[in-house]
Amino acid sequence: MVRVVVTGIGVRCAGADGTEQFWKRLTAGESAVDTVHGLDLGSAPCRIGGQVADLPYSGVGDERDRVAQLLFAALREAVADAGADLPSYDPSRVGISLGQCQAGFYDDGYAQFLYASADHVAAELGVTGPRTVVSTACTAGAAALGQAAERLLAGETDLMIAGGVDQLFAPTWHGFTSLQALSPDGCRAYSESDGLVLGEGAGILVLEPWERAKARGATVYAELKGWGSSGDAYHITAPDPSGKGAVLAMTRALHRAGFVADDVDYVCGHGTGTPPNDRMETKAHRLMFGERAPGVPLTSIKPVTGHTLGATGAIEAAATVLALREQTLFPTAGFPEGAEPALDHVPNTARTGRLDVAVSNNFAFGGDNSSLVFCRPGLGPEPVSRWTDDVVITGVGAVGPIGSGYAEWRDALLAGRHGLGPARGFDAAGLPAAHVGELPALDPRGVASLGDWRQMDTLGRLALTVARQAWTDAGLRLTAAERTGTAVILATATGPLGAIAKFTDSIRAGEPSPVLFPNTVFTSASGHVCKAMRLRGPRSTFSSGSVAAVHAVEYARTLVARGDVEHAIVIGAEELTRLHLSTPGPQQRYMADERALPFQRGSAGINLGSAGVAFILERAGSAARRGARRYGAVLGSAVGGDALPKDARRKELDPRGTQWEAVLHRAVGRAGLTPDDIGYVSAVASGALMLDSLETGVLSRVFGPRIPVSATKAAVGETQGASGAVALLAALVALDTGRIPPTAGLTDPVGAGRVAHVAHGTTAELGRDAVMANAFSIGGTYGSLVVGR
Repeated sequence: MVRVVVTGIGVRCAGADGTEQFWKRLTAGESAVDTVHGLDLGSAPCRIGGQVADLPYSGVGDERDRVAQLLFAALREAVADAGADLPSYDPSRVGISLGQCQAGFYDDGYAQFLYASADHVAAELGVTGPRTVVSTACTAGAAALGQAAERLLAGETDLMIAGGVDQLFAPTWHGFTSLQALSPDGCRAYSESDGLVLGEGAGILVLEPWERAKARGATVYAELKGWGSSGDAYHITAPDPSGKGAVLAMTRALHRAGFVADDVDYVCGHGTGTPPNDRMETKAHRLMFGERAPGVPLTSIKPVTGHTLGATGAIEAAATVLALREQTLFPTAGFPEGAEPALDHVPNTARTGRLDVAVSNNFAFGGDNSSLVFCRPGLGPEPVSRWTDDVVITGVGAVGPIGSGYAEWRDALLAGRHGLGPARGFDAAGLPAAHVGELPALDPRGVASLGDWRQMDTLGRLALTVARQAWTDAGLRLTAAERTGTAVILATATGPLGAIAKFTDSIRAGEPSPVLFPNTVFTSASGHVCKAMRLRGPRSTFSSGSVAAVHAVEYARTLVARGDVEHAIVIGAEELTRLHLSTPGPQQRYMADERALPFQRGSAGINLGSAGVAFILERAGSAARRGARRYGAVLGSAVGGDALPKDARRKELDPRGTQWEAVLHRAVGRAGLTPDDIGYVSAVASGALMLDSLETGVLSRVFGPRIPVSATKAAVGETQGASGAVALLAALVALDTGRIPPTAGLTDPVGAGRVAHVAHGTTAELGRDAVMANAFSIGGTYGSLVVGR
């Protein structure tokens, strides 16, 4: 089995232009927090932060974008440190996993999709393997490392580039100011604890199997032994004061590692310096380690670097690995003279000590908790693969332009109905393309209390609505203990854009809203789901563009099949706002101001849409025992992408379709099938003629001219992060009814004869027991799911 090890580290943050300087500053307890320049902080009382002083702020579209500069500085150092000869690797077996908290919104609007960072890294390195972007707020960097390790354990990759990045943003600063969470005097974690200090940076770790690392003579820093997450199900901003959520995350990570609490020598804490967080961590530490708690050091790097948000989990993972490597505990800086630590926080002065096993913890808005376990290489048991059972889908929820609930969607898809038309939910005046697919009115009845409903933004309401539908459809009746073990996995590309826009407006009005700000993080929607449904299992939020739902389904499948959880809720959700249509970007070039007709000759372009789709995944044996309806079994999946050079990025994808084709073949192969076993493909086609024509050719080469193909975006529009879930729903309709839904409005298909397009007004019978659902993101990322009866 695979032992995942760290062979390269790169860090860029305040006061450190590389890992060596970072470590020296940490062990010296020397803070890099200083007065912030270049940001419009308004009248915010806090004017200090962990700013990287030698990077200029730049405008939208500038190649010197600050996030890219931070990311690429850490990336290049980590790859060089690992000494891996990337050209000698199969590029399809080198993957990328990044965490980022803040969406790229500037004064003039929403400027950058989160997944663009991974596309840029792929282009820089020339790799085409799976690329993942997670946005779980302040746990994102840690979550990305866990996702990278999963790829290596599954045997999908030989090398993973993983970590996190975030820059200082004025809107985020105003948000924390509105919550009265910033300290104008600096972060004093675990001591005076009167507020946090924001920072920026990037941390990248190179992960690979130990055997490969040894074979090439690489330096091995440490082994990434375990990872775990949980939901508090308590509050969207405040941590659960009982510490139980943090303990759950640590317990899951240690269990995955094959260790117990008594094995842990050190904890790198989240240590933000806010009173609720520091109290909760102290309580969790005592619960976790019992009588040993005072003797297990718990330190924080944030008094030195500031809180780097989406990067913090990766930068703190690097610090933890370096502590193991150097057998040195770095201090918690900023302890007042004479202060008596509640625990062993190693105040102000580093010390040496025997360190074999260390835990790195992070906690985030939405009650999202994440833990990583590192150890000296070779310690602990060999990893064990526990693929316990097939995974089936037993519940479906859906809300979108064609109705609410599985039955309405099924009937609409089979009848070839669509829900596209002129925008009604917002002022579309002056927009170049306002033909869209909008949500029906969302109703709190049976979904949430009125108090909770009022606290949610549109994305949170949508996610909770479809999660409730899927839960009811599956007929689940779970105990409190079973809910504690139910995973919630969210997919969204643009996230809570409506909340972001409203919060930005509140800043412009001079009154940043503490009510709106918590909903601006991507993981808040799943936090609302966990809180309302009392779910405390593993969590993640994938923001890998329009392939996000494929990532979500395959990760949920892994958790269920391995026996980590009994049930998982997968949610693909995307809202639609004026900002989606008005912000310049690559997608806007394809928008049409008339009805989109995927696969149709002469199609004018795409219509954006909004939708939420949810699935319940569980083990086949469990479903059989309770007599549950089974829509289908998840048999296989694959994700990969192009590595477009800079001068070709405007094409948004490789026009040859080489990597797209490879992804489809890998998904079929991992399902244990051949292309001849696939009876239907629920396609990507959106009405962008270039993309639709390319997809027709790719499908023809993989499956031949007889493969039935249709496109659900003809009914609901391009729903971005939800689109993979929408495609999967159509595939399940085919398995459920034995009939293949047509492409609404299709009368004159491109590539007629190359594939068996299911045109408007017709349906085709499903002649096989397996079907495929596909997804594509601008930038050249492809995802595919294979499901069967």
